[in-house]
Amino acid sequence: MSTVLGTSPQRKTAAEANVIGSRLRFLFVTSGFVFGVTASLSSAQTQTTPIQIESREVVLPVEVMEERKDPKGLLIAPDGTMQHVYISHSSEIAGLSSKSFHIFEDGVEQEIRHFSVESLHLWEASDNFGEHDEYSCTPKGIWGGSDRKKIEVDESLRVHTYLITYVPPSSPEGSCHRVALKVDHRHATIFAPSQYCNTKDPLSDPLNGSDLGNRLLDNSVPTLSNALPLSVQVTPFAGPSVDSRRINISAQIPASSLRRNWNGIHLNTSIAILGLVYDKNNALAYRFSDVACVPSESDVEYNGPFPPNEKNVPAPISASRQGWEYLLIPTTYQTQVELGPGEYRLELLLTDGQKFGRATASIAADESSKDGLALSGIALCKRYRQVPAHPRGPTQAPQYVSLAFNGHEFTPAGDTQFKTGEQLMTYVEIYGSGLQSVGVPKISLEMKITDEKTNELKIGTGVRPVDSPMRADHSAIPVVWEMEVAKLPAGSYRLEAQATDSAGHKTPWRAASFEVSDSNATPQASSPD
Repeated sequence: MSTVLGTSPQRKTAAEANVIGSRLRFLFVTSGFVFGVTASLSSAQTQTTPIQIESREVVLPVEVMEERKDPKGLLIAPDGTMQHVYISHSSEIAGLSSKSFHIFEDGVEQEIRHFSVESLHLWEASDNFGEHDEYSCTPKGIWGGSDRKKIEVDESLRVHTYLITYVPPSSPEGSCHRVALKVDHRHATIFAPSQYCNTKDPLSDPLNGSDLGNRLLDNSVPTLSNALPLSVQVTPFAGPSVDSRRINISAQIPASSLRRNWNGIHLNTSIAILGLVYDKNNALAYRFSDVACVPSESDVEYNGPFPPNEKNVPAPISASRQGWEYLLIPTTYQTQVELGPGEYRLELLLTDGQKFGRATASIAADESSKDGLALSGIALCKRYRQVPAHPRGPTQAPQYVSLAFNGHEFTPAGDTQFKTGEQLMTYVEIYGSGLQSVGVPKISLEMKITDEKTNELKIGTGVRPVDSPMRADHSAIPVVWEMEVAKLPAGSYRLEAQATDSAGHKTPWRAASFEVSDSNATPQASSPD
């Protein structure tokens, strides 16, 4: 059994965060990774990084910073008034050892069991659209920021995370405990979880029982207005066992509409997402949640004068803040869940702490094929990137299974509306009990696009042989085809796919819907070979 710390899943004022923090807790029975929402010794609230759980231990992800404020005279504010300003300095305190830390649970010092240093949960991703930041707060969740041509970040400013664990004293199930840390270093500000609760909430659902999670549940009523436009695409794939399906969930998030505020160099957000999966009897079959754990420090690009309060912030500061927001306020969210065979309905809920958004999608997780040939759902993709040379580390959604083909990873689009000239790449996986056998039947694939209103065939590939190599474990044959949709008029379309083999087996037709809108957008880069 594994117990980890958890407080508020968003950075708010200390009073607001303390209210939410008292409700959020984690208890996990299998190995995994989680984020910790943190409280500094100076009562500031922020986030830190995902963590690894390997035994019944409380695991604290800790960031230690040196923050100083130097007075620098007066500054003319936009309204013409003179304000006293200061320079904010912030740097990582690196090189600490386990002997530098002291952990207290409910005021009693605990013995440190494990200690390690890990990378922060933020990384750069480069794809055919440009570069953007991604960050992970749970084992399978990935938040993505906005695109820019080039991200210039001084790697020396990247903050690391100290992972510190201790074995907690016995306590009743459901009880919550205060945690405090001290470090033997002058001028240190500690960002770390401030409590944990001995509960059985799953790793994939950190909002379960929290105030913010309950508010999301209250806004799951379909008749309520959606102030935040949210779109989602779901695609079923084979799971790790015969009786499980891995459902890929991709959401497009309205970053410009999401609320955020600042406290000096700290960006505060309350962005969270909740997924509710219902079976055909309308019973809740599964739920998951996640929060956008925006990194705690924002002075990577700016370290200049700040007024003593947030009123009339001068232009140099506001411009720097806008750039940081552009990088980190999420535009996309990716995750995966495992379900048994069956028909389901997904309700996806988004909040920024005040406004809410809602999207729905149906999920068809079919039974295993009896004739030895099966086809996954169709993932409609706009983005691809090279497969990283190294696997994701323990702080970078290590349990998210990438859609990989021919040395590239493909990202399903949350928004399945394609602009004129935009690429539409289809990712599917072909499965079969005979893929590991000698003399495997030859596999073919057919795709077609029809007008959803008229049912008129617009594009047809015909039956084409599949020459894609099998995965190394022989579990599937991934296939990526680019569909020539550039000449399609604006409208709604249905893309269908069917696999066949030379032994006469055929899969049912799989389908995915998309739209084409008129646009003068410049076509994106060509798809990989």
